[in-house]
Amino acid sequence: MITEVVVALGFASDHRAVQLILDHVRVDHPNAGVGLALARSLPSGIERDTPCRDAVIEALITLTADENSDVRDWACLGLGLVEAAGADRDDGRRIPAYRADLPKVEDKAPPVVTDAIWWNQDPWAYPLEEMAQSYVLTYANETEER
Repeated sequence: MITEVVVALGFASDHRAVQLILDHVRVDHPNAGVGLALARSLPSGIERDTPCRDAVIEALITLTADENSDVRDWACLGLGLVEAAGADRDDGRRIPAYRADLPKVEDKAPPVVTDAIWWNQDPWAYPLEEMAQSYVLTYANETEER
């Protein structure tokens, strides 16, 4: 249940939802599914001036040391996303930062995200509903495989 709540809050793409995650879910949670959901959700809605940005970076750094390689990979991508989100949208750093981390998780990331990055577009410019739908399908497929 915790995993599903974290995923749902991540879809909000709002720093207030991320703050709720940080306030109520341990970053060192023993369940790998929760760790994966954290790594995927924490970067959501984080910009340069977001109040919880430093706490998100600290949490993602912690997750890069997780024993689960998927959690580590997504945490690394998340750090890249937070770094890129700290850049001005027009200064040319955002997309290259996304692309630098993409090979680590390309086979796991939703197609709408990877397609946007490879075509040099900001993946977060896509409608949230389309992205969430793709993410849910990807997550559901991974869960069925386990």
